[in-house]
Amino acid sequence: ISIGRLEEGNSGNLDNFDNPENSESGGGLFQIIDTTQEDIVKLSDRSLRALKINGISLAEGIIDSLNSNGYLEYNLSNASSVVIKAYAQDSSATVVGNGIYNFKNNKATIKIQVVSSDGTKSTYTITVNRSTSENSSNSNTNSEENASQTTQGGNISQSGGSSSGTSQGGSINQGDSGMVPIGDTTQGSGSSGGISQGENSSNTVSCSHNWQAATCTTPKTCKKCGEKIEGSELGHSYTIAATCTSARKCSRCGQAEPNGKLAEHKWQTATCEKPKTCTVCGQKVEGSELGHSYTIAATCTSARKCSRCGQAEPNGKLAEHKWQAATCEKPKTCTVCGQKVEGSELGHNWKTVNGITKCSRCGKKA
Repeated sequence: ISIGRLEEGNSGNLDNFDNPENSESGGGLFQIIDTTQEDIVKLSDRSLRALKINGISLAEGIIDSLNSNGYLEYNLSNASSVVIKAYAQDSSATVVGNGIYNFKNNKATIKIQVVSSDGTKSTYTITVNRSTSENSSNSNTNSEENASQTTQGGNISQSGGSSSGTSQGGSINQGDSGMVPIGDTTQGSGSSGGISQGENSSNTVSCSHNWQAATCTTPKTCKKCGEKIEGSELGHSYTIAATCTSARKCSRCGQAEPNGKLAEHKWQTATCEKPKTCTVCGQKVEGSELGHSYTIAATCTSARKCSRCGQAEPNGKLAEHKWQAATCEKPKTCTVCGQKVEGSELGHNWKTVNGITKCSRCGKKA
């Protein structure tokens, strides 16, 4: 047996929870019920992590009290409206009721609903009282049932005498308070899962939204009020292929995929002077360079050459010239380089036989 806050779907008598004075628990907020460890875990999944009222973050102790009691009273001085931003403890839970509210008779009763991923809900009631400069000094008296804490811009009173309420069918009825947050609720009296304003739609505060486009991690959001969101975040699109230095990247924001796999290296075959190297990162090497293989014979114009890359051996010796003997008209010449000459041509040796003059060496006629 443990003590837990009355939630939607729990068994028990709800009659005493409408009137705090009739509840045996003294506050109408608690009921002794059979709970399992799983129920307790579910309840924590529907708790609030933080709450901002008109941009002011409430202290951690106040949030703990709100999670326990389901009720918070907060006093503002000379405020024109109330901006509520609540954050769920569980990141997978959905918060319904964030938005901008108007006052009716200097009072705003706001219901925040936290819907866990399994569909169960918890409802938190926040009453904001607006005090003018004339009567602000007369508000927030302390008693055994009403403890106050002052923060910037307002005064908070946690009361144990009001129930957080139970939502049936996923709908919270604001009754005649006339309070509806912009964008997060449903007008009218339907029970489709939103917060119903009842018949007083004239008190809704409007915002001419200035939309900031959705990103991979943030939904479409109003730059003005910061509370109205439309749709959901786009999510990452990891379509840029992974490399050996980076996992896949998002084509929208460029973020690398967390814990994504790297691609294999793109190896370039080792050469005489460079080892096997990745053409992408340029730093990852495997093995060593091959070294030159000077197997191409030297000539009279070049030292030996490498059979793989064709580079001549540095400071290598040249080969001897391959001479062709001098002729009548050409001097002694190298058959390899064709330019290196030695001596001069022999010249013709003319002889006349039977009236015909010929060179006795080459047979050329005169």
